[in-house]
Formats: sequence, structure tokens, C-alpha cells
Amino acid sequence: MGGVVRTIRRAVGSTLRTITGAPSKKQIAAQQAAAQQEAARKQAEAAAKAKAEAEAKAKQEAALKAQQQVEVVDANNPDDVVYSGEGGEMGSKKKKKKKGGTILTGSKGVIGDAPTEKATLLGG
Repeated sequence: MGGVVRTIRRAVGSTLRTITGAPSKKQIAAQQAAAQQEAARKQAEAAAKAKAEAEAKAKQEAALKAQQQVEVVDANNPDDVVYSGEGGEMGSKKKKKKKGGTILTGSKGVIGDAPTEKATLLGG
């Protein structure tokens, strides 16, 4: 008898749900899962937006600090003008490369009195 009653309840319940438009338990669970996913997606978007805004603000502050550290030079004031060759890394002179004498050679060897030995510190 219990099986017949259960079958009747299911039939009557499903027909009442279709008539009244009430959602089934599966539909309710699916709606809740969709709502949770949507909430998680919105939260992730908000976190990404906040992170991007924080990075932009940090870049802007760094640019502002860098701009404040730059020393402004007035070109009309001769005391502020730095000419090349004066002080520090800007005017450092490069070492000049010494050119060695060319040894003239031909098919038979050294031609004429071309220097064949390097000079030493002791003069030899």
C-alpha cells in the first residue's frame, strides 16, 4: 500500500507544480548554483579591478616622486649651466688608443728597415 500512496503523491505533486509554476528541487538547486557562480565571478572582477586601480595609483605616485627628484636647471642663469667636460660622469674623458707602427712586409719577408721588435720599458 505504501508504494501506491507514494506514486499518487508524486503524480499529484508534479501536476500541482506544473499548474502553479513552482520549481522542482533540481531547478532550485541549479538556480542556487548559478547564483553562487555569478557572485564568485562578480567578486573576482571587483578584486581584479581594485588591483588594477592600485597598480595605476602606485605608478602615478612613482612618476610624481621621480618628477619631484629631478633638478630643474634654469638655462638663463649661468651658475646653473653645466658644460660638457665639467665634473662627474657626463664629462669623463675617454682614453685615447695608441696606434702601433705598421710593419711593411712583402713576399720575401720584412721590407726595408721596418720595426720588427716592440719597445720595452727598459729601452731594449
